This record gives sequence, C-alpha cells and structure tokens, in this order.
Amino acid sequence: MAKSITLKEVAARAGVSQPLASKVLNGKECRLSEEKRKRILDVARECGYRTKASSVVPFPSDGIPTLAFLQANLEYGFFYKLADEVSREAYRRGYRMLLFNTNEDPVEERRCLQYCVDHKVDGILVNPCDNQENLDMFDSIEAAGIPLVFIDRGIYGRDCPFITSDNENAAYRLTEALIQRGHEDILFLFHGEVLYTSVTKERYDGYASAMKANNLHPVKELIFSRRPIEYQPIADLDRYSAIVLSTSADIYKLQEIMARTDSEGFQWEVGVFDDLSVPYDQLLLGSLFKYINPDVVVMEQNIKEIARQALSTLDNALKNGEKQTKTSMVPCKIRNLAESHPAIAGHDYHPFSSD
Repeated sequence: MAKSITLKEVAARAGVSQPLASKVLNGKECRLSEEKRKRILDVARECGYRTKASSVVPFPSDGIPTLAFLQANLEYGFFYKLADEVSREAYRRGYRMLLFNTNEDPVEERRCLQYCVDHKVDGILVNPCDNQENLDMFDSIEAAGIPLVFIDRGIYGRDCPFITSDNENAAYRLTEALIQRGHEDILFLFHGEVLYTSVTKERYDGYASAMKANNLHPVKELIFSRRPIEYQPIADLDRYSAIVLSTSADIYKLQEIMARTDSEGFQWEVGVFDDLSVPYDQLLLGSLFKYINPDVVVMEQNIKEIARQALSTLDNALKNGEKQTKTSMVPCKIRNLAESHPAIAGHDYHPFSSD
C-alpha cells in the first residue's frame, strides 16, 4: 500500500526539484543523468509513493481489483487468442480486466501505460511492441508500486517477471525437423517494424543453433512491414528448399514474394509457429498451396498455460505481496500439419526429396 508521502517530500529526499521529480515519476521525457533518474525512482519506491492525477477519477471502489493487459496487436490469431485467455483467467480469479491494443506503436503504448498509472490499476500485463522504447515508463510503474508482468515478449535486463513460450528450444526442434527431412539450405524469415523483438531473437537463436549443430550455415532475412514487395531486400529464394518463419503472420508476406519468383511448380517446405487466424488447411488449399508444400511442420504454443502463469504471478503479487523476477518458458508441442488436418492429408503435392 502507498504511504502518505507527497511529491515534494520525494523530491527533497532525492535532492531534485519537484517539477523534475514529477516528470520522472509520470514517465514524461526529460534530460537528466541515469544516476539521478534512478535515485528519484528508488526514493519513490522506498517511500511507497504513487503518482496521482487530480483530474482523473480512479475506478469505482466496488471491491473488484482492476488489471490491464496491453497487447501489441490483435490482428493475428495468437494475439487475440492470448488476449481472450488472459481475460478469461482474470475473470475466473475475480479481477476486472482492461484490454488495450497498442497496434505495435510505442507512442500508443506509452499513452496506455500512462492511463493505467493515472487510473490506479492494480496490476499490468504488457506484451511490449519494442525492446527499447518506454523504459522510463516501466521504471515509473515499478516505482509506483504497481505489479508488472511481461507476457509473450519481454525486455532484456529488467528485474521483472516474464512469461513466454520456450521459443529458442522450440525453434531448434522446428529446424531439426526440417534438417531430418533432408534439407540443408534453410532460411529464417521474419517481418516487422523493428529488427528484433525478444521472441524473434530467441527463435532465430534456436534456428541458428540447430543449423550450426549440423554444420549448416544459418541465414536470416527481414521483410519490412510497410515497404512494397518490389523494394524488399530479400532475394534468391530459389536457393532455399525450406523456410523457418518466426511467426506465421509472416506467411502472408512470404506468399507475395513467392508469387514474384520464377520457380513455377517448386514448393518450399516450411516450419512455423502456430498462431494464424486462418486454419492452415484452408490457407494451403488456397493460392498459397501453389508455393508451399502442405506437409508443414508446426510448433504449437500453449496459450492457455501462458495466460494462467501470467495471472498467477500477478495474483501472488497482489494478494501475498510476492514479487517474482524469474522468466518462465512454457514448452511448445511439435506436430505435422498433413497428419493432423484430414482436408489436406491426401492432397496431391510433391514432397521434397533429397535424391
């Protein structure tokens, strides 16, 4: 619980002006040394100070604690399924849940975080849209005594609980499955606004480790989200027989690029994480089937368990005062698409042959 201490007292104890302390504690941009910023946050944390917004009315005192979930986007299957599971788990545990879609925009993410602080939510889950943005805002949230949990994606170097899939190990197994099927030239493909989220980095590390363990050369290519296909840097798709996709959202961009290749009749094998909103059997029997062998290797993420662990972590922090800082990696399950989707299992395709 916050102690009865004023902003003026926090500033005095930190040896700074009150306006400067206010900017730091409210996540506003200001120029000062990292040492001074840390001192202000440490004093606020030690004193139990929570920021206030006099013009903002907190949620009603009806005995129902309020949690917030900032989801990076709701466009693809994994993201909205995760949002649904988090909401269900929160309600099951007796919490009110606010859901924010930050649309992969650090500015919007900052606005949502500030809203949560101003309205005094009881706990926050965040799937961050960037590794480097809004670090000061996360500092302010922790200083305000609001429990914070990162889910799916995390930010390295933070003393904060992080619940995610076991991405590195899963990508290793995904790549190994393709290697065991006779592939040697395997491309790692991802798209987005930034080079790496924590998820992309972990999955690339797993892919690269599997390639190196088999004396093969890892290669990665980035598809820029808002750049026309004709201006993408990716080239020479023909030299690869298989592709590991960082997320299955990348499959839509891949389809556009494949349509521009000269490899008529050639089909790539794909290893992918299962987070599509469109079932693979429907997708592959459409126009994409022309380019991708439907015998796809799929890595299923345990969305329900990720949500359960994230809410359990917040629950313990709020009810028992337990602060966890560990990262929890939820195992994934590998499967073969053609075996699990009868609609495509008997379809006439041309499996890759090493002969």
